[in-house]
Amino acid sequence: VKNIPPDRTVQLDQQTRYVNVNYHDAVQFEQGGKSFEWHFDGLADKINLQEIAPSGFAAQGVTVYVNQADNPSIGVPASE
Repeated sequence: VKNIPPDRTVQLDQQTRYVNVNYHDAVQFEQGGKSFEWHFDGLADKINLQEIAPSGFAAQGVTVYVNQADNPSIGVPASE
C-alpha cells in the first residue's frame, strides 16, 4: 500500500482463522516478525489471506471477511 497509512494492525497467530475488515480499510498484517499491508478496495467480500500475502508470509487457513456496506459500487446498476 503506497501512501496510505494503515487504519489498523492485525497480529496473526496460529489460532487465527478469520479477520473482519471494512471496505476501504488499509490493514497491516503482522506475524512472526514479518508484515505486509493491504488496502481493501475491491468487490470481494471474502478473501483467502494466503492469496494476497507476499511469499514467505504464513497465512494459510486465514480468511478475511470484508464488510462491503460502504462500497459505492455495490448495488449500483451497470451502465447500459
